[in-house]
Amino acid sequence: MLCNTSRLFLYMAESTPSSRRLFSIGTFNILAPCHKRVKVSPSGTSKREIRFPERYLPRHEGIVDLIRSAGPPDIVCLQEFSVARKIVELFESKFDGEYVFHHHQRPGIAEGLYMMIRRSIKVVEVIPQELGSSWSRIGLHALLEVGGEQGKVLISTTHLEYPHSPIVEPFQIGQLESLLQQARDIANRVSDPVTIFVCGDMNAPPDSKVYKTVCKHGYQSAYHAVNKKEPSVTHKDHRGNQVAADYVFYRMESAVPVSAELFPQHYTDRVSKPPLDLCHCNLPLVEQPAILHMTSILLYNLLHLVRYSDYVWPEEFQLSDHRLLVTQFELKSDRLSLEEMWYRSSATAEERRQCCFSLCGRGLTDANL
Repeated sequence: MLCNTSRLFLYMAESTPSSRRLFSIGTFNILAPCHKRVKVSPSGTSKREIRFPERYLPRHEGIVDLIRSAGPPDIVCLQEFSVARKIVELFESKFDGEYVFHHHQRPGIAEGLYMMIRRSIKVVEVIPQELGSSWSRIGLHALLEVGGEQGKVLISTTHLEYPHSPIVEPFQIGQLESLLQQARDIANRVSDPVTIFVCGDMNAPPDSKVYKTVCKHGYQSAYHAVNKKEPSVTHKDHRGNQVAADYVFYRMESAVPVSAELFPQHYTDRVSKPPLDLCHCNLPLVEQPAILHMTSILLYNLLHLVRYSDYVWPEEFQLSDHRLLVTQFELKSDRLSLEEMWYRSSATAEERRQCCFSLCGRGLTDANL
């Protein structure tokens, strides 16, 4: 027969709901068709991809597949999301019933920020922001209730100016400071504790003043917290430079990152093109030299097994010039659970008594205690 104390702990273990919840965020610059150039002639003549729906629609279908392969996350923050009607309809049809969508377009430019929020999460408020620079940079903030006792979370996303030269960095910092100030103002209006996440394409490496500015405000990089380093490469820019540019930052002890990964993680037919034409030789199979055929099969299979690193850009990845970064957090309640109340060494006799009364409704009585 259980003693009264053992019975109390058994009830506490069985009856008290968890005070923790897993919550995932993805950030991805998907390269707007109005910026992407495609070759249209053997001589190398190029035009903007937005003129060719037969090219940008399959690419965006691949982007949808890539997002799905990553979970998909609870929150997906996209940068350079095109305002082209066919692309908007594609995303909303593919994710219909799963997410709600919020879009903020850059002034005078046919792309902007796009936030996908899982329908099980309550949207309290969405606030678009102009970051006040000559480059028409913007921010998008979403105040959310994730359920349970985790309080509220604020997701702030942006796409800072590309560093065409060193003189751009002060403007980037100004854009970032404006975004962080808006996030603080939103959080300060809320009576409950708010866990703040800042993510997006910062167009700045970890040793930059932009990165240090975020950290100065008390934020930490989730990727660095999990992997003890930042990725060396998340972006291959139009100049061919391979750089780190994409981050998910967090602040407040109630959020603990448990994973942070880049996608795609390995070669797949759907999101990449073969780096060599061995598997698509024009010769009939019977006319291919045996060594060539065997080599092509071996290479094809190895590509599906080799995991991409975060040190170099995977050249066969063609969906975007950025990789998708997905982080998962454990959200902890700021309020003590009944177990924590009971075990807490500083709990007073009255607090323990109230803890016991809370359990009485679940089958215990004062006599049992």
